[in-house]
Amino acid sequence: MAQYYLAPMEEVTGWLFRQTLERHFGGVDRYFTPFLSPITGCSFKTRQGRELDPSHNAGLSIVPQVLTDDPDAAASMMQLLADLGYTEVKINSGCPT
Repeated sequence: MAQYYLAPMEEVTGWLFRQTLERHFGGVDRYFTPFLSPITGCSFKTRQGRELDPSHNAGLSIVPQVLTDDPDAAASMMQLLADLGYTEVKINSGCPT
């Protein structure tokens, strides 16, 4: 059976788009967030916090994407995501040079 994933488009496929798409059409198995880049202090930027707010993603299978080449920052970000209830994360550590 085919599965359908929604890849992010910056400033287009945010939480409101995902909820609207699901409500009116459904059929998406997983929604991927735009890349999250950890910032100093291991917190979310305001926009990231809105994207990841569990109330904004209720009933959807959300996979946050973390973009960093710093293993400690990635671990901290993944802990924050786990604390919000996320059980899966896609990690992008950058392209080799």
